[in-house]
Amino acid sequence: RYLSQALSIPLTEDENGNQYLQCVNDHKFVLTLDFTLKLLNIHEHVSCGAPCVMEGETGVSKTALTKMYSILVNSQQMQIASVSTMDTLESTLQELMTLFPGVVVDNEECMMDRIFTFLEISSQHTSTDVYRAVTVICGRISVASSKRNALFLDMPSFVVPNDGGIDVLAQTKEMLTWFSQSDLEQLFFDINIHASMTAEEINEKLSEAKRVARKVAGSDTKVVVFLDEINTASVLGLIKEIIVDRSLNGEPLEENIVIVAACNPVRKSSLSQVTANRVSDLGREWVSGHYQVRQLPPSLSTICWDYGALKREQEKEFIQQRILMMDQNLPISLTSRMTEILSSSHEFIRELARDHIVKCSSSASMDESEAFLRARSVVSLRDIQRVFHLTDYFLNHFALEGSNSDNVTHPFRRAMLVSVAIVYYLRLDAAARNIFVQKVNNLLTEQDEECGLLDALGSAIDKVVEETEIPKGISLTLGLKENIFVTLVCTLSRVPLMIIGPPGCSKTLAVSIVNDNANGEESPSQFYRDLARIQPFHYQCSKTSTSNEVASLFSRANQRQMTVDRAKQQCLVFMDEAGLPEEERESLKVLHYLLEGHMSSCPNVAFVCITNHILDAAKSNRCACLLRPEPDMEELSCISKGVLCQKMQEDSNSVELVCFREKVLEMKEFSDRMCSCYMDLMKDTDRFSFFVDFFGLRDFIHFLKYLRRAAPPVKESILHITEEVFVNALERNFNGIDKEKFVNMCAFFVAKGLSSCDQIRPVLEKYIRDPMEVIHNALSEQPTHDVSRYNLPRYKMIIDHTNDDSITRLLQISGVLNSSHAFYKLSGIDEGAEIEKLNLVSRVKFAAQYGKKTVVLSQVEGVSECFYDLFNQHFKEFRKEDGEVTYFANIAIGGVSRPCPVSPSFQCVVHVQSAELAALPAPFLNRFEKFQLDVDDILRYKLKQLPPGLSDILSQSLQDSQDFVESIGDMSVWSRSAADTLKSIYISLIRPEVCSDNIETIARGESIAFDVLSFIINNFEVGVTVEDIQSCIDSARVEYRGLKEGVELERVIACINMGKAALPFEDVLNDCLRTPLSRVLKQIILSSITRCAVIRLLHLVRPDALYLRRRAVPCEMLRIYFGEQEHFSLKRLIGKLCESRNAASQLHIVYARSDSSSHSLPSWSNIDIDGIDPSILHRVRSLVHDDPSTVEIHHLDLMNCESEIRTTFDSWVSKGNVTTFVMVVDMKMQSANIVNFIRSYVEQATLSSDKNFILLLHFPLSCDQCIYPALFLGNWSCIFLDDIGDADGNTVDFNNVLQSACSLTGQKLNADTLLAALKPKALQYVASQVPFYSCSKQPDSINQVMTLTARMDCIEKILASNVGQATLETILCRKFIVMLTDDRIREVVHRSAHALASGNSKLSFSSALTSTLQSSFNKFLAKSVLEINVWSNLDVLDPSSADAETDKIFSLVLNRLSLPGVPLEELILLRDISHPLQPLPMEVEKEAIAVFPFFFQISSLIEMAIDKANFDFLDQSSLGQNDDFGPLFVERVDALLCEMADGTEMAGAVRDIVTYVAGSERLFSRYLQHILAWRYGCRNLEQVEKWISQKLDVASMLDESLHCNILYLHILCRKNVGSILRIASWDSECIAKELLQNGVQFEGISFVTTVSSHFLRLLSENFETKKWSDSFSVFLQSLSALMEGCVIEDEDLLSNLRLLILVNVLISGDVEETAILRIVQSITEAGDTPKDMATASGCLDLLKDSKDETTLAKLKDAKDQLMRIFFSPWWLKVISDKICNDDAFFLVSAIRHQYDYITGQMAVVHLRNVLTSRGNRIQPALPTSTYPPSIVLLL
Repeated sequence: RYLSQALSIPLTEDENGNQYLQCVNDHKFVLTLDFTLKLLNIHEHVSCGAPCVMEGETGVSKTALTKMYSILVNSQQMQIASVSTMDTLESTLQELMTLFPGVVVDNEECMMDRIFTFLEISSQHTSTDVYRAVTVICGRISVASSKRNALFLDMPSFVVPNDGGIDVLAQTKEMLTWFSQSDLEQLFFDINIHASMTAEEINEKLSEAKRVARKVAGSDTKVVVFLDEINTASVLGLIKEIIVDRSLNGEPLEENIVIVAACNPVRKSSLSQVTANRVSDLGREWVSGHYQVRQLPPSLSTICWDYGALKREQEKEFIQQRILMMDQNLPISLTSRMTEILSSSHEFIRELARDHIVKCSSSASMDESEAFLRARSVVSLRDIQRVFHLTDYFLNHFALEGSNSDNVTHPFRRAMLVSVAIVYYLRLDAAARNIFVQKVNNLLTEQDEECGLLDALGSAIDKVVEETEIPKGISLTLGLKENIFVTLVCTLSRVPLMIIGPPGCSKTLAVSIVNDNANGEESPSQFYRDLARIQPFHYQCSKTSTSNEVASLFSRANQRQMTVDRAKQQCLVFMDEAGLPEEERESLKVLHYLLEGHMSSCPNVAFVCITNHILDAAKSNRCACLLRPEPDMEELSCISKGVLCQKMQEDSNSVELVCFREKVLEMKEFSDRMCSCYMDLMKDTDRFSFFVDFFGLRDFIHFLKYLRRAAPPVKESILHITEEVFVNALERNFNGIDKEKFVNMCAFFVAKGLSSCDQIRPVLEKYIRDPMEVIHNALSEQPTHDVSRYNLPRYKMIIDHTNDDSITRLLQISGVLNSSHAFYKLSGIDEGAEIEKLNLVSRVKFAAQYGKKTVVLSQVEGVSECFYDLFNQHFKEFRKEDGEVTYFANIAIGGVSRPCPVSPSFQCVVHVQSAELAALPAPFLNRFEKFQLDVDDILRYKLKQLPPGLSDILSQSLQDSQDFVESIGDMSVWSRSAADTLKSIYISLIRPEVCSDNIETIARGESIAFDVLSFIINNFEVGVTVEDIQSCIDSARVEYRGLKEGVELERVIACINMGKAALPFEDVLNDCLRTPLSRVLKQIILSSITRCAVIRLLHLVRPDALYLRRRAVPCEMLRIYFGEQEHFSLKRLIGKLCESRNAASQLHIVYARSDSSSHSLPSWSNIDIDGIDPSILHRVRSLVHDDPSTVEIHHLDLMNCESEIRTTFDSWVSKGNVTTFVMVVDMKMQSANIVNFIRSYVEQATLSSDKNFILLLHFPLSCDQCIYPALFLGNWSCIFLDDIGDADGNTVDFNNVLQSACSLTGQKLNADTLLAALKPKALQYVASQVPFYSCSKQPDSINQVMTLTARMDCIEKILASNVGQATLETILCRKFIVMLTDDRIREVVHRSAHALASGNSKLSFSSALTSTLQSSFNKFLAKSVLEINVWSNLDVLDPSSADAETDKIFSLVLNRLSLPGVPLEELILLRDISHPLQPLPMEVEKEAIAVFPFFFQISSLIEMAIDKANFDFLDQSSLGQNDDFGPLFVERVDALLCEMADGTEMAGAVRDIVTYVAGSERLFSRYLQHILAWRYGCRNLEQVEKWISQKLDVASMLDESLHCNILYLHILCRKNVGSILRIASWDSECIAKELLQNGVQFEGISFVTTVSSHFLRLLSENFETKKWSDSFSVFLQSLSALMEGCVIEDEDLLSNLRLLILVNVLISGDVEETAILRIVQSITEAGDTPKDMATASGCLDLLKDSKDETTLAKLKDAKDQLMRIFFSPWWLKVISDKICNDDAFFLVSAIRHQYDYITGQMAVVHLRNVLTSRGNRIQPALPTSTYPPSIVLLL
């Protein structure tokens, strides 16, 4: 009534007057009060336009309720549509009756049958009658269809022929059928959201709803869209837009679309199943209270409303109504009791679940309320519906009464009890089952007449099992029975089933048995022939399973089911290992809507999944759950007896007794002991915590099978088990753990399982074998002639601790794995991975089919799940008519699984790394015999196979080598484990087959060394020579000198030389050292082996570590390491490998650090060199090989897939002329698995003797130790390369440097080679760091502007210049070599090595050393060039100006010049050379050219001597006293230079240069030019030179020694500096002559007055402005020096100077000549220069403003330039204090009035200059408050 009123739906009244909603009954919906309230709540949200989001547990009918709402709101529209259809059909019938009045039809028939009757009768008349009837029907239907409501589906196109034949009737009937069915548009859209669903998929699903909504928009029809589980979505933003904003991608939704959403509570797993170990896969949890959902955003979470759950009374009401709907004729008492049982069972499960959750919770803080909420989701209405569905199935399709069933129990009661047991009882663990049965039995009444829960279940199970054919060798346990029964029932009834249990508990087996038996009419028993045939669709889950794969499988199953009769064939989707997919991927979320039909009905196909742990609540709630808990003692005992008592073909009797050590036990007693021991191990988590995580039931079963299989045939019903067989069974099935753990476990088994064994440890020591022997035995085992699944050997798993697959290589070397084994491995490269996986699966499938080769799988994590069924070894049997048995196993690829034939002889070995072991799932791990191997195991096995003498020698040698490793440190060896590396070396030394036991095979030589060499080579894989053995013999002779052993050795040596003696090798082999010679011989062999092992190990030692510990290393080893081995150049290493041509070692792993060289290695293959980039070709030749055509280089990073790797390698193998293949692997980017794949593939190839494969692994610089193992196994050599080389080909010979640093005898530093390698980068450094002048006129001079490359070429050219007998480069290199002493080399090497060892440097040793040496040479060369090039000195070497005389002086100075002036230690610590050049004199022209070598150094030294002589000899005025002083002063200066020569070689060089120049007027002239131009800034050299020459001529007349004497030249210039400057200021010959004619005096002011008057006179004449300005500028530059410290007091002179400066500034500023002339004329017309011109203000007043803007701007610039001159420091020094004070007042006034030609910044500069020059003598009168802040600060 409530719904009727709220939704405006009329009620229907039955014959008894009861009112009801017709649509609810039609859909068999159980409408309870709770459901009514929820429907009203939904309707309220919809009516108000509010978003409707429900949050509730799974299985509470959210979907069914929403769909019912859709039916209710649209029920009236549907009713109207139905009525219109019936009206049309009735009117059509009436017209037909009118048309054919004579036709009579039965009124009791339905409308459609009556119309069909008319058609049939009309067909018996003429064709005209048929046509008339068809026309009536088609016309009526066409008209009615066009007027139909839009709710109907559109009418399809029917073609009705008009011939009146049979086709007309068929087409008409088809049209009538379509019209009567009244198919409507879909109005309810159920969209199940999951994480992998994209926005596009949601849009696609909603587009259909939008289409329907638009179609029915004109009616009151509502289109309901139900978004289920929205909090699993990965596009919550789109979900929010649809629900809250009612739009899709910004477009509003149609008004008649109703959005209803639902979500599950956010509740993560808190049970123990989420732990990281494999204990969670033991099936101990049967409760899942969590959901794999996300937290909703606030915009959605705030509008959610709690859906709630049914209370128990409401559930009870629902159950009662459901029972009545099934059968209303049931007795009331039975209905009442069944309602109570089902309702109570439902509640019991929740109570048990709550207790279980609290007990097993990993969170101790979980309270009762949280546990209660989680427990409610364990069961739901789905379970109740499931009970009724199973009950209905049992009542109508599956008879439960067996032969031993009672006939008293009501069928409904029995069916209901069995259904309750399946749905509720079987989901519990053992303890909970007991409690549940007890509670249910307490509810039962009349127990004496009716069966109980277990009775009904047991009877049903027994009936099924009795009719089921169980394969031979299978123990029929209770668990297996339950599995078979529930699997069969749920499959045929289409109830989804989830079987949960630990590995090995018969889950898969039960499904296989059911599939084998349920073959329909072909089944072996009548029971199964009456049932439908089961067609399985197998899906093997994996961690990478996807929802698309699952959906695709269901789609195929559904399509198949639609084509067959369900009664005869039922499709089954079987999902194996459903617990493997990661919940985060949500790949199984698609099951949520695949496992349910309409209104929570059963799906179209059956579904069974098996898992080791329960899935989340949303999935488990949709299935019937069958928990297969860990077997108890009874079930284990049943398994044990079933295995041990099985009768074999060789047995004459069945097993009843067990005999162990002559003690006979009852089979039950022996079986109970074994089972008890296994259970104790599983429970004892203190001592055997590893057991429960590593082993399982499968291992125990196979342990028992091995005992049975390995025991001798049974006689007299006694099974004989020996101690050896018992221990071997443990080794085969409980192995793969550490030896200590294994021994303890064995001791526990023996002690508790076989109490008759008194001495446990001796038994274990006697029978526990070496792991290699166990593996060899396991792989050698073949199936017995009793071919059955029972006798098939178990597959093997080898756990490798080496991380580089070395164990598989060792097994091949040892013969355990050989050519009869096929090795398959995946690389892990993403691209093309799917194809490679398919290829691998195909190869394994082929191998399994024929069984000729044992398959070895490695790195197959991506496909291991494909072989779960194959590895399980429970194969399906197919018997042919001739009795031949064929075995099949499912092999899966993604969603496709196919049965594939398997040969009984097929064997498989799975190789896993120990690091991957923890991630292996339990069901995979428990399928194999597990064996753990490491290098120790292999070495121990190898040593056992040797004669005792050789074994002892190798053991002692290994200890000696370990001592050597300890002496240099483990970290010195580039390996993850230096100990494992060393052991691998000794493994590689041992030949696979020792042939030295036959002494006669040893060739006799002419010396002991030859005989010992033959013995060693015949027994070991060593590369020793006669010289190596002789070295060991010589050492022994020295060691035993004077002892009895030494005397015996000398005697035998003499006898052997005469051919009269033989060495006692027999004693060595047998370890029977009876004579001194035997002991000495053993020591020689021991030394030889140790030497060989250490040499191999040295290949992996880091050079920096070896150098730091060089004192602990024999010199011979250092010489071998730095002399014979190669660790610093890939190119040299490849050269040595190619020269060796060792067929036993063609595979090499080179370990290096990542640097620019490793990354710059180009990819290179044997192609046409002519078209290659020269830079690439250069790098190949520099880094790899001189002949690029013989090498190939490939980067793994550039290879996209496995096939490319294989193709590239195979191509190289086929090329005869390409001998070297280099595979470069960046270990920062690649994994060890890819490297393992490459090595595995390369090992399987056959290489010609001249080929070498190099795997270059380079590691990040931050890596201090190898992250990939370095083991010398499988013909692989391992080499550590500290540096690959220099890409430019400039590689330092570090072997030579380090041999010199180690002070090895006969090893000296090859300086030429070292410096040749350092030179290129040094040139670049000098060119980039050292500043050069840019003033040279020479075209090829270095002192000019040029590019970096050009400067490098220029520097190289200059260094190649000959200076005397050698080049400049040679001389500089000699000076550097002198600095680079042996001690300094050792210090540099030690500093670099120590930086690496301390972690301060992450570079390679060679890089660090190169950096130090390169930096030192760079700075040396830079500083030397900087000092040599002072004042453009390098220009002297230019060929255009150089000659023999200058070269002589250059060589003389250079050889004695101290370069670079600082010791090497300081040079290393210096920063980059960035010192400025010694600036050129300011007066020197920019184009000045140096013509005299080292003028700056020579002149500076002479000046120092003159200053010292002037100070020591006379007073400061002594130079000017008389001209006769010259010779005496020169003598004194020369004496001082001689004294200075004791402290510096340069002073001695100057004395020699003075003498040398005195004999060459040409050199003296050059020196004179330099001293005048560069020291005194003279430009008018001609006049000055003439004047100086006159002076020198006079002096030489007095003393000939002064002729061309540069010492006297310096003295003369110092004495006459003023005169020289005055003469030099005349810039033309005419001026000079005029001044000389007028008798100009050269002293001070008078000279300035004369010259200024001369320039002023020229202004009044017709003068050339440019020439005049140049001449005056020279005079002005020398003004300060010409004044000689005097100041200008004369205002006329000062006015003239200011005027001249003004004119010069105007000319320099390009002011028009007319303006200049105007200013000059205004001054000259007035006569004398105005007095006010003496001040700055007066001079500036002459520059009147101009109307021309251009001239105005130039005048402004001129004013600024005048201010700069008048307030410059040099001008302020030559004016008087009065004038300076006037100018200062003017400056302050200009600042105050802010004249436009003076800025604030320049004002500060000018004022600062004034204050600096005059100090506090300047007194500005203006108040400071009016000044700018900067001026105030200055004042």
